[in-house]
Amino acid sequence: MKFIPRSEGDGPYRWIMFCLNLLGDPEMPIWGLNPILIEGKVTRSDSKEPIYKAEVRITKGPYLGSATTSLSGAYRIIDKNMPKGNYTLRAGKEGCNPVEKEVYVDGVTRLDFELTPNTLYSLKGSAKTKKDKPLPDVAIKL
Repeated sequence: MKFIPRSEGDGPYRWIMFCLNLLGDPEMPIWGLNPILIEGKVTRSDSKEPIYKAEVRITKGPYLGSATTSLSGAYRIIDKNMPKGNYTLRAGKEGCNPVEKEVYVDGVTRLDFELTPNTLYSLKGSAKTKKDKPLPDVAIKL
């Protein structure tokens, strides 16, 4: 077998190959036929950019859990003891209005959130010439 280089002899590489075949890869998750998990993405509603470190929490349901989003805005709530059922999830991040959604979970369920920033920006000022003289009746559009 050429899966592992130099595994055809009776050295340590052969036994590494034997153990991988017998036991499997220890990093590979093993699930039943139908894993129960909730996954999705949290983005901004205005720019559709992912939100990093937003918290997604199960607030109601037969199982309570939470997750924090990655740099890509992705989250995953998974536990082998999570039962099927109706869940209410709430996503939030400081500076954004939280969003709550209900979902029935029976296997792999995708639930995305769009958060609206709650920060309002205002501008105030006036238009002036190069010689610092005010310009009357000037409208600035953004």
